Amino acid sequence: MTRTLNHNEQRHCMRRLALASLFIVTLVSGCSAPSQGAEQAWAAEFDEARQIYSAAFPQAAFADNHISDAELQEAKQRFISCMDAAGFPGTTFDERGIRSIPNLGQTDAQYAEADNACDDETGVMMILYLHKEPRQNPDNIDWGILIADCLVRKGVVETGFSAADYNAATDRIVADAASGQEIDVLSYYPFVVDAETAETALIDCEDKPAS
Repeated sequence: MTRTLNHNEQRHCMRRLALASLFIVTLVSGCSAPSQGAEQAWAAEFDEARQIYSAAFPQAAFADNHISDAELQEAKQRFISCMDAAGFPGTTFDERGIRSIPNLGQTDAQYAEADNACDDETGVMMILYLHKEPRQNPDNIDWGILIADCLVRKGVVETGFSAADYNAATDRIVADAASGQEIDVLSYYPFVVDAETAETALIDCEDKPAS
């Protein structure tokens, strides 16, 4: 299980998002709309999103502190069109929101330039995040608490594993990824089970920590 992180995972989500095709960016389809309370609880993240993305479309999407299904779909389509225009045709998003960008011989630098430019133009990564998270975590509880509790509940780490432990491991992943190292995600966490079980639990807990 390998992933490379990006944007310091978008400041607050900076733990949740990542470089293109390698990081698991989940999207729960069929979720109900977030409550008004969720929109208030996530107001700071929307404020930050408006500061990060200056292009017209993401600014409009973030304006009401709510990402609709239609805005999410438009953001993905705009990103696909942008990547196509930049010389990366065939970009797709699967049902979980993970995007796949075919490499037709371009360099990593060309890919990074196109990916960053298209994300700036469309806000797709933050839109994915702010569509999913207020629905899944309406009270905006620290993500580390939710995931640490989930991992303990699944029995893949010892009972004392905490949000601080999870966050520290994630910070090390971010730092090592930023230095260009290849990341073996599982090695950063004190799992007490086999790798396959640990990987499944980590994916499940980062996707649906209440599971």
